[in-house]
Amino acid sequence: MVLLDQRIREGIIDYFEWVGDYQLQRKYQADVPHVNVPNEAINQWEDWIRGERFDTYVEPVFSRQEQIAIREFHRIWDAVADEMPEGYSRLEDLIGTALWERLRKAAEQARNIFTLRGHFDRNVIQFADQD
Repeated sequence: MVLLDQRIREGIIDYFEWVGDYQLQRKYQADVPHVNVPNEAINQWEDWIRGERFDTYVEPVFSRQEQIAIREFHRIWDAVADEMPEGYSRLEDLIGTALWERLRKAAEQARNIFTLRGHFDRNVIQFADQD
């Protein structure tokens, strides 16, 4: 399970990186113009976090600070998702709004917590005596 958890952690970091940066959001939109990036930002989080089963994100892969960051981001994500306009707006219409800035800033703050320990290998277990 440790290797799977490491891969999930890397996916979460990737998510925080692009959601927490307007330039990367715009790049994503330019690279995949048929995709609604705001929709992706809301729905991709659920690819990594299943409901509110936070007890599955545990040490040693997820530090205590990272566990708290996930919970805090999820709280903000949930509020933003509830307030999103019906059908989701275009990215450029959302950038700069208080709603979208709240999500971006929360992702940036969570990314900063995950950056403290950095990336883990997606294919090699990082922790001795695990699995």
